Amino acid sequence: MKKFLIIALTAAVCITPIHSQPENVAEGARGLVREVVRELLDLRKEAALSEDQRTQIKGILKSHKSEIAAQFKAGSAARHAMQDAVEAKGPESAQALKAADGIAATARSRALLIAKIATEIRPVLTPEQQKLAKATRDRIEEMIDTRIAKFAE
Repeated sequence: MKKFLIIALTAAVCITPIHSQPENVAEGARGLVREVVRELLDLRKEAALSEDQRTQIKGILKSHKSEIAAQFKAGSAARHAMQDAVEAKGPESAQALKAADGIAATARSRALLIAKIATEIRPVLTPEQQKLAKATRDRIEEMIDTRIAKFAE
């Protein structure tokens, strides 16, 4: 469950820096986050983890707590560096390009960490719970893709 929340929040953060966008785009991003959270809450209810599963998953997440915290910190620093570079030197500057590379590096690192944690959590779930989780992930990805496509119109 928390893995999916991390994925959802990561997706929301990766779409755009909300505070710098026009109001309709910001509202669209907030709406997307609400939809994703709703999907995750539904999954939580449908998956009905046993106490043993909850304990195991909490242990897995706890074992990665410092890595997760470092990812959030690195992502925040990378976004701030990008914003600062663009404000100081413009979007075509060498500083902005370097900051964009920093964002890409943190996104890559975050994706690999999520994949690593997911491979540890997946065996804890029953085959039915794994199917529910995959279906939820597929719906969330479709929501994100649809929202991005609408934005590009």
